[in-house]
Amino acid sequence: MDIYTENYKEQEIKDHIKDHIEDFIGCGIDIEDLQHEMFNTDYYIYGTWEATKWLGEDVFNVISYIKEWEQDNFGECYTDLSDPEKIVNMYVYIIGENLIHEVYDNLELIINEKVKGKKKEQLINNLFEEA
Repeated sequence: MDIYTENYKEQEIKDHIKDHIEDFIGCGIDIEDLQHEMFNTDYYIYGTWEATKWLGEDVFNVISYIKEWEQDNFGECYTDLSDPEKIVNMYVYIIGENLIHEVYDNLELIINEKVKGKKKEQLINNLFEEA
C-alpha cells in the first residue's frame, strides 16, 4: 500500500481520536470495540459535497487504498466507490484502526479509567507522540 495514502489526513484523524476519546470513558466500551464505536457507528463526514471536498485531489489514491485493503482483508471490495461519503468513511475507518492499534495500551488505560485528572489529560494530549 502507498505510504503517502496511509498518511493522508492522518493528523486530522489522530485529532478526532483525541477529541472524542473522552466520550467513551466509563461507558463500558471494550477497547476491542473502540474502533467500531468511534468510526463505524456514525459517519465521520456527512454529505457528498463535504466528502468530495475532503478527498480533494487524492480521491483516486484513497479509492485504490480502500480497494487494496478490502481485497486483502475480505477477498473483494464491498465499499460503494461511486459514493464519496462512503469512500471517506471507509478510509477513516481503516486509518482509525491503524492509529488505535498504535496507541492501544494507552487508550485502554484511558477508557477503563485507570488514569485520571492531569495524568489522563497528558496521556490524551501526547497520545500519538509516544507511539
